[in-house]
Amino acid sequence: MGSLRDTAYLSARALTARKGRTLLAMLGPALGVAAIVGAITYSQSASAEVQETLRSVGSDLVVVAAAEGAPGSSTTLPLEAAERARNVRTVLSAAPLSRVPGVLVGANELGAGTQATAAYGVQSTSSALVDVADLQLAQGRFLLPVDEERGARVAVIGAEVAATIGYDASQPQTIRLGAEVFGVVGAIRPTTLASELNTSVLIPVSTSVTLFGADSKPSQLLLEVEPGTTEKTVPLLDVAVTYGDGPPPEVRVPAELLAAGMKIDQTLQWVVAGMGGLALLVGGLGIANVLTMSVLERSAEIGVRRALGHRRFHVALQFLGEAWLIGVIGGLVGVAAAVAGVGVVVSGRGWPVAVDPLLVVAALGVAVAITMTAAVYPAVTASRLDPMRVLRLG
Repeated sequence: MGSLRDTAYLSARALTARKGRTLLAMLGPALGVAAIVGAITYSQSASAEVQETLRSVGSDLVVVAAAEGAPGSSTTLPLEAAERARNVRTVLSAAPLSRVPGVLVGANELGAGTQATAAYGVQSTSSALVDVADLQLAQGRFLLPVDEERGARVAVIGAEVAATIGYDASQPQTIRLGAEVFGVVGAIRPTTLASELNTSVLIPVSTSVTLFGADSKPSQLLLEVEPGTTEKTVPLLDVAVTYGDGPPPEVRVPAELLAAGMKIDQTLQWVVAGMGGLALLVGGLGIANVLTMSVLERSAEIGVRRALGHRRFHVALQFLGEAWLIGVIGGLVGVAAAVAGVGVVVSGRGWPVAVDPLLVVAALGVAVAITMTAAVYPAVTASRLDPMRVLRLG
């Protein structure tokens, strides 16, 4: 038992005696574990955010967009598109959404240059949009039916627009759209499924027609369908909306696009994790090289230990113990760095931090296994040194 304690002490002492070399040896496991844990934790956090979004908004939002026509041709849906869509039994509600062309968001109201405001667009819609897309208001209110009836000069702004102008609902605030001034009555929270709304200024349809000469026909519809009926509803909508007149509209389910994008992101994260595994293997080769050099440098020490009665097993165990410490400490540093780094990134995006304890244990296990495996050859070499020969030579 005393020999084992001595071996453990000598392993730790050998690492602290050569701090620079030890830190370089730990770099491989640290970087490898950090890449694996960081990539997979980021992927899991993003997946958790997508799942939370789908749970809160649901996968029952469907978008029907006018087909892209030739230059100069109409790219709108029929005027009665919303009413026709609601005739489909599984459609609960519908809201039009159309971009108002040629209307710039006033640079002076945003406190930014004209180039900065080009990223923001003006869209017309109805009061139903807030329920159909399950929008959450950050401040103020959404458009009301009375705004549509009166053609009111009121606007609801997306999250990015609100952040740019520093919107505060407690203070009256206006925004310039083209040559017209609108009162800002509310701002929506960031939305994932209808992300274009984050950079949009929303106004009533009647106002867009009266002030800007926009087409009252919608360019797209946002539909809320009954839960679990998305798959059977989508094939019905092209004919239901257009009655088969003209090119069929594009029908898409944002939740499916979001999930598909998530799969692509996960693939990229696994590629990064694979690179982390490669870093662990390269680090293992570095550890084998470091310990082999250490055997040559410490041959006299090994000879003395053997002469004092230490068995080959204890000599080999010392080098394996050094490798174990390198793997554990390097792995823990990598885990801490990965969790801290990913935590800062995902928290900044408002995502939940999803750290899988089994992933941490597995990554540490792989790091220790590789470092221990890398140490087998140096350990066996050290244990086979002839004590009398090394003492004569050194």
